[in-house]
Amino acid sequence: MSIRSDIINAIKSKLEAATVANGYLRTVATVEKLLRSPGDSQISPADYDWIGVVPARESFVDRPNRVRSTWAIELYAYLEPASSDADAVSDAVSDHAKDVRKALYEAPGNLGVAGVESVRLVERITSEGDPQLAQSGKAISKIVIHVIFEEEFSA
Repeated sequence: MSIRSDIINAIKSKLEAATVANGYLRTVATVEKLLRSPGDSQISPADYDWIGVVPARESFVDRPNRVRSTWAIELYAYLEPASSDADAVSDAVSDHAKDVRKALYEAPGNLGVAGVESVRLVERITSEGDPQLAQSGKAISKIVIHVIFEEEFSA
């Protein structure tokens, strides 16, 4: 396996352990290494809270015999708020962001592969802007994680 596969698998494992029973604010039912649309028929009500882990951009800095990489990984979460009112939707998105931070920073061993530089909520999309989501009472959250790691190479 590559270091990138190890990173994605570690993030997936950390998020799968996020349950109320383990001290989190919400329970993640499903984590997949792909992106689905909120109306995807393959996401059943039992799958909520659902998180898709999607590799995004990567930048590199060359060093002697090493490359330092910063990798942006996007987490798309489809959440089940307590109700469809705006406060409940906002609370679900906020609690999800807190749980992601806790899973990736406070859980023992961190990623165990590479250091997570930052966890930053960059966009909040709720059912208010999407008629399909408004009918379902679901919320969407997008979080971008930056993972920095170095790789050795030989000439």
